[in-house]
Amino acid sequence: MLAISVLKTKKSLLISLLIFFTFTAFSFIVDTNKAEAACVIRSAKFSQVGNLSGSQKIPFEQSGNQQEGWFDDEDSPEIRVDVVATDCNGVVTEISITMDDTLTPDDDVGAVDNIKILFPSSSTFTMFFIAGEDECTPLIGTYDCQYFVEIDLPDDILDWTSDGKPGGNLRYECDALCDEYWEIIEGKTIRPEGIQSTDIETDTTYKPLAPIPGLPEVIETSAENNPCAFGKYLNVMLKVVLGIAAVLAFIMIIQGGLQYMTSELMSSKEAGKESITNALTGLVIALSAVFILNTVNPRLLNFCIDNLEEAIIVIANEPETGIGQGNRGEKIELKLKNTSNGVVSLEVCDKSQMQTINIFDKNVEVYKGTVNSLKRIDTKWRAMPEAQRYKINTIAGYDCRTVAGKKAWSAHAYGLALDINASKNPFGKERKTDMPPSFRQLFKDEGWGWGGDWQNVKDAMHYSKYPRSENGDETIEIF
Repeated sequence: MLAISVLKTKKSLLISLLIFFTFTAFSFIVDTNKAEAACVIRSAKFSQVGNLSGSQKIPFEQSGNQQEGWFDDEDSPEIRVDVVATDCNGVVTEISITMDDTLTPDDDVGAVDNIKILFPSSSTFTMFFIAGEDECTPLIGTYDCQYFVEIDLPDDILDWTSDGKPGGNLRYECDALCDEYWEIIEGKTIRPEGIQSTDIETDTTYKPLAPIPGLPEVIETSAENNPCAFGKYLNVMLKVVLGIAAVLAFIMIIQGGLQYMTSELMSSKEAGKESITNALTGLVIALSAVFILNTVNPRLLNFCIDNLEEAIIVIANEPETGIGQGNRGEKIELKLKNTSNGVVSLEVCDKSQMQTINIFDKNVEVYKGTVNSLKRIDTKWRAMPEAQRYKINTIAGYDCRTVAGKKAWSAHAYGLALDINASKNPFGKERKTDMPPSFRQLFKDEGWGWGGDWQNVKDAMHYSKYPRSENGDETIEIF
């Protein structure tokens, strides 16, 4: 009887341990923090940039119901929409300006139809538009145009609408015919932090194939809108891994318990006890590692790699490494020909410094400091016997662009390079060209480097005055 009682006591104790570890395992899987509050739109209000608009300068009515003549085809008013939300940081939504049509289903304005927006950290943003007459319907006794805002949130079945809410409607009459379209004002989508975005379609989010406990359904990956995004991901994944370890330990404990209870063989019972012991040992080791790291320095468990310094490797004297870092406003210095220390500064993509000239019977736009050099080349080319004169089919000069695949400006962005007959002189590892040496020498005599002489790659169409790594002499003439 005593043996049976002891056995029942062991079974009860084992069942209690199994229940305890069940709750422990699930407590690791579920995020220890409360679930993130759902994104809630608080308001979307129309207002006008400036107080007056239209040829008659009629004031904007805050009620949304504008007076007759407020909208003017010749001076369409500039409208702003201020969206205020709560707990929407990193949420991707779609916004539309919708015409409330009593005769047909509501229609979205063509230019503002499901525009994808990423909520910034403040959960608010402002958009700017030129008002129009899209989908407006002239009817007696009501406004021609009756607009409101619709916002589509990922987890909501129905769109949020500003219709009927304070400041959420914009109503006015068409100016004669309802034939003007709404327009987005590029470069004026403003977020409260002062960041301007000209590409509101940019999507920097990541949606896992399956939900991960502790992470939102859509993960914002941009450090600009979600600082330390990757670090937060790693921190949550650490908890998930610990949860998985707890689940595996729980499974091993169940397996060992069943083996211990159902077998009468001492060897099987010992194997069951060993399985339980190993599971508990592994779980304790995993939890102890986290506990020790947290005790030594809690920051060891708070990953953030946003502040790592960017490593920039510059290879000197390598053709097509480009010029500078690809930023607007960058300048280079060019030497004045026939002077000892004369220097001219040239800004990238400065079209005011470019000049269109005719050489080789083709028009091309180049930096004005290269014009004399190119005219001398053209004169020597024309002096050649026609049978020996290399025929020019295509020629390209100034082009405000970076080197393909690099964050560095091309010499073309300074008007200091030419591409001649690109189809027969392609870029590649092997030099392929139909240009005779006599033609190439015309440029070399004037201090232009030829891409066909580069070491690692060949660009036989390309001649450049700058940089030195492309064999250009970096000298110009000002006239």
